[in-house]
Formats: sequence, C-alpha cells, structure tokens
Amino acid sequence: MTKKWLLPLLLIPALHAGAQSIRLTPIDAPGALYFNVENAVNYNMYEHWRYEMNVTWVYPNESSKAAKNTNYKWNAKGYFAYTTRDKDYKYGLSSSVQLLKKGLSFSASAFNDMIRAADRNLGTYSLLNPSANTNFVASYFVGVKGAMVSADFKPLPRCLVTLGFRQTWEDYRFDGRHLLFPAIDPRDQLPFYSFSEGVARVEWKKDLILSLRGGYIGNYTAKGYLRAILQYKHAYFNNQLSLFSQAGFATKGAPYSRMFDLSGTAFSGYFFNNTFLTVRPNTFASNTYAHVCLNYTMAKPLWTWSFSSPKPFAQLNAMWGSMFGQDEQGRLYHDGLGLKTPYQGLLEPAIGIDGILRWGVMDFGVAVAYQVCPAHAAYRNAAPENNWAFAVVGNLNIPSIIKIR
Repeated sequence: MTKKWLLPLLLIPALHAGAQSIRLTPIDAPGALYFNVENAVNYNMYEHWRYEMNVTWVYPNESSKAAKNTNYKWNAKGYFAYTTRDKDYKYGLSSSVQLLKKGLSFSASAFNDMIRAADRNLGTYSLLNPSANTNFVASYFVGVKGAMVSADFKPLPRCLVTLGFRQTWEDYRFDGRHLLFPAIDPRDQLPFYSFSEGVARVEWKKDLILSLRGGYIGNYTAKGYLRAILQYKHAYFNNQLSLFSQAGFATKGAPYSRMFDLSGTAFSGYFFNNTFLTVRPNTFASNTYAHVCLNYTMAKPLWTWSFSSPKPFAQLNAMWGSMFGQDEQGRLYHDGLGLKTPYQGLLEPAIGIDGILRWGVMDFGVAVAYQVCPAHAAYRNAAPENNWAFAVVGNLNIPSIIKIR
C-alpha cells in the first residue's frame, strides 16, 4: 500500500485554518448557511481521493433577531461528492425540525453513497481528527441507496435517544479476491439486497452508547437479523488516562456487512486511535466480540520549545471475538469471504512519544507496538518481524486554531 497520500492529507487542516464550518451568510441574517470543511477531503483504498461539497442551512440563525422567542429550529443539509478511483458521484439530502420546548426533533434523509462493511465506529469522520478515521486504510465498502426517518428526544437531561427506520438497497463493492467498481464496469455489479431496518441509539453523557440495528432482508438467505454495540469511552486524571471499550453481538446468519470488522491498520505507517497497529486490514471478523484500549499519556511534556513538546505515552489493546459456525481454528466461509476471528484473544502493548516536532498546526511523534497472542493460535504470525508495527503519530494542535462557526 502506498503512503504517498499520507503527508499531504495530514497537512490539509493547515490549509483550512482549522475551521469546522465556514459561515457563508451575514452573522445577523435570519438564516445561516455553512460550508462544512471537515468533510471537504477524504481518502480510502476504494475511492482514493474524495472531494465533497457539504452545506448546512439553519433557521433561525442563533445570532439573529429571528431566534428570539422561537419554539422551533429548522435544519437542512446537502452534500455532493466526487471520488477519483471509482470515478463515481455520491450525494445526500436531509432535513430536520427541532421543537425546542418539548425537547423533540424529527428528521428525514435520502442518500446514494457508500458505507464501510462491518463497521463498528459509532462516531463520525472528521478531517480535523485524522487519528480517528481508520477508513483511510479500509477497502471493504458497500454501496447504499435509500432513505431514513428518525426522531430524537431526551428522557433525562444527559440522555439522548434516537429511534428510526431505514429502507436501503445495498451491494458489495468487494469479493474474496479484489475490489469491485460497478461505476466503471457494470460486470462488477453484485446483487442488491433490500434492507428494511429499525435503528435505536441511546447516549448517556456521550460516554456510554448503545446502538441497535435489526430488520428484514428481502432477498437474502437469513431474512432477519439483529446487531448491537455497547461502547464506553472516558478520560480520567485530567485526560492523562483514556479508556475505550466495546462489546458487540450480531445474530447467526447476519450478512457480513452487519457483522463486526476487528481488523487493524498494520503497515499504514500512521498511528490510529482505538485500533490495532499490528493487525492488517480485513484480517478479523466476528459475530461476538470485546475490545478494550487503555492509553496513558504524561501530563507535562519533557520540555517545552516552540517547535517541540514531547509527551511519552503507553497503550494496551486487547480483543477477543467469535463467529457462529466457525471451525476449530476460528475460520468461516461466509458471503463469499474466507473469514477468521481472534477466538483465543490478542494483546497489543505500544509505547511512543507524541509532539516531538511541531509543523504548522500538526504535532508529530513516533510509536512502536508489538502483538502478543497464544502460541497455538491459528492467526499467530510465524515471522517475528510481522508482530511489530512502527507508526508516525500526528495530532492537531488545537490551541493554535481559530474555529469559525
């Protein structure tokens, strides 16, 4: 995998002055129109470069007279993207209304895009936080066309509940051998599956998240399925110690897209958060899994210079997974793919130094990780050198950035 894209991608935030959104209308206008910078440019192994025009319209504008004594807020979003490798267009529209006094909001959306297969990321992509976007090295994607309606409400002050329904038509953009590009060659088009899916999400203080998805597949072997993820993420001791933990379950026979990808980002050369630096992409999958990541970073740098403020850190990743119908070596042939799971567990300690060098708005460091697993595990790397991973650490220097919104 080439790494030529990595450095330009990390420098992109400097070009945009770090703005999350750029206001395109006067500050006191009744409505406000924003251009979303965070989604302007993206990269992954399937699309390569993705250029996106993403705008949001809000009424009433919080800075205008129209916002006084109002009981509602309207929000409309639209995006249009072009991707270079598959030479395809992606787009979506959504609208929502928020009833401020009742604490309710209703939304509807339609889209023609791609999603990552077996994804377990409960956050969203942000150009300003590249360390959280493992889609950079992903290649298993699903084309999706459809629509969704949902409602949000707060039964308690710190609890947000989302309930919704999705109707989608989805096709795999990969098989067991290579990526598929139906936008270029119609012969690559695999069958579409029709998903009628209910979704539910419960957030408590943004630390604890329960995500549920289940429904009916109109033309698939196993018609019904259920998928659940429970995630807890929190920082302790003034953000020195961070904990990320997940557990998930998908019913027997669920399609691969609704299972869980437990793979990592080995050989990408970059340090991604909450993932395994020594595990290659598309290595592990599961129906049931558990994942815990602990990271401790020194509170004060070893020294503080204008171009260097290094902070040592240590990290420990641990995971376990299983699949329904797997053989004695944790393998399963499913959806045309040869899958395997870390059924005997896997550990990955890592150490590094962040902030060795500051370049513009980016702080760079280095890290090394080592993979530990049982001696008789079928997925153990036979060559000792393949158990190591070396990575560049890159973090945005938030205090030097002016956010415009």
